[in-house]
Amino acid sequence: MIKKIIFDLDGTLINWKPQYLLAFKKVIDEYNLDLDYHRQVEFASTYEKIYSNFNLDDFKKHFYNVYGIDVPLDFFKKYLNYLGNASEKNSRLIKLLKDLSQDYELGVLTNWFLSSQYERLKKAQIDEYLKPNPNSYLLAIGKYYPQECVMVGDSYKTDIEGALNIGMNGILISKDDRMYDVTTIKNIYEIKKVLKKGEIYGK
Repeated sequence: MIKKIIFDLDGTLINWKPQYLLAFKKVIDEYNLDLDYHRQVEFASTYEKIYSNFNLDDFKKHFYNVYGIDVPLDFFKKYLNYLGNASEKNSRLIKLLKDLSQDYELGVLTNWFLSSQYERLKKAQIDEYLKPNPNSYLLAIGKYYPQECVMVGDSYKTDIEGALNIGMNGILISKDDRMYDVTTIKNIYEIKKVLKKGEIYGK
């Protein structure tokens, strides 16, 4: 029986939007750097392939490796602050989480910087329903057994695979037609239907 639902944040609860790149552009402009702010996507994705955790020192080092520019740590603190204020209210999502919170404990598991992610939760007005956790499935499940928890995310490798490896259930959000060994839904709003029917597999 599922007692706790743990969500990935980016791409699952808060969809990535091109305007989020403007947070990177803003800090680049402040430091008068001659960079294309669209390369933030490349910078972030390559960081995740090299480093297992997010910290400012590694972020700074990776920035230098990618762009060949040495910037102070304040550069990244400002960027994360701007990004933390970039999300927006989604009334439909708020209602979904409110409904789910009546029957399940809810949490968020993220490997991005916690300060930025928590601000995004507050800005989206969904922080009251979710308890943020760092990148550890065992920490995220808390007092529950793994089989009593389900991880919801939009990346099989990043979000779901690790959860399945410790005995958790998984729900993958995916619009492609690929067959996965886990319950798959097209969008976050289908979650109530599969939970109600008990259609969770991939243990």
